[in-house]
Amino acid sequence: MIRRIIQRITVKKQAPEIRAPKRICVFKIGAIGDVLMSTPMLHALRQRFPNARIDYWTGTLSAAALADNEDINQVFAFDDTLFFKKRVGHALNLARQIASRKYDIMLNLDKHWSLGVFGRMTGVPVRIGFDREGEGFAHTVAVQYLPVKHEVDYNLELAYLIGAKRVAQPKLEMALSAADKKFAQQFFKQHNLDPKKTIAISAGGAKNPGQNMVIRRWPVGRFAEIARALAKEGWQILLVGKSPGDDHVLPAMLAAVPHAVNAIGNFSIKQSAALFQHARLLVCNDSGPMHIAAAVGTPTVSVFGPTDPHRKAPRGDSHKWVWHPIDCTQAEVFARYDEPHVLNNILKVKTEHVLKAIHQVIRK
Repeated sequence: MIRRIIQRITVKKQAPEIRAPKRICVFKIGAIGDVLMSTPMLHALRQRFPNARIDYWTGTLSAAALADNEDINQVFAFDDTLFFKKRVGHALNLARQIASRKYDIMLNLDKHWSLGVFGRMTGVPVRIGFDREGEGFAHTVAVQYLPVKHEVDYNLELAYLIGAKRVAQPKLEMALSAADKKFAQQFFKQHNLDPKKTIAISAGGAKNPGQNMVIRRWPVGRFAEIARALAKEGWQILLVGKSPGDDHVLPAMLAAVPHAVNAIGNFSIKQSAALFQHARLLVCNDSGPMHIAAAVGTPTVSVFGPTDPHRKAPRGDSHKWVWHPIDCTQAEVFARYDEPHVLNNILKVKTEHVLKAIHQVIRK
């Protein structure tokens, strides 16, 4: 019923008439990968408005990925589970906090209509976001979100609406401190790992606040087969991961490669990123580690299932993805993964397909 109502509402699409905004708010409730895919947009905004204040409001877990980003003045972290748990009072308080900052423009990167309504509650005069089949009615200006296009490009469209220059080759960004890099160097030295001969494997991931996407996880047993094959070729295996619950991958992975180095643990996001940066390659699911590795310049081979890599996979010759093609537009756009052809799609990806992609990358 709600969807039928909002589809009848006309969404404004003309560009706002703000020549030089002084205060810009970027809002995204969470997911590390989604936040990192907005960094090219942040850079485009900073290039267009070098003297503007650009603040980013996001979930606590994702906020760490933006630390020390030179395109942002300040990152405001909040408990994004308040939206999933429908804590109305907490949401109202957050809206008041944003309102107190007196922003000229809000770029709202979430698609659900309720987040658009939340943006309206902040009182920011110009609110630019996405229109997912009518759900953008609360935005001042909305960009249609449905056709298959990379998430990075969708985010950039919001910046283009307020005058940012077109970006030919968008690049994800994650700043690493000297301490983060030193940590990785010492870790590799301590475990006798050679960066040129080390392949990192993340067999978990795909877990964000409000969702536990098991159907985006390739079976751990198949990652174990990949690790065993690579070890026989002489590669050193580094097991990495950050998501809660990633410890479940250890038994199978260590059984396959007993001498694999375990880096699944209580490292910070930036420390994990520094470890990725030291490795020759990261093999992973469609998950946060994939985007983190891409943001620090590490080649990736990723496995996709219910989501379309044309929307979210890292781009460039140093990245490969493996996917059994299906039409998953409705499932992905609306985050409803209950259709039979979507649920088990990741199981159609075979180990030989992933090994082939790995060899294509490491031979370059």
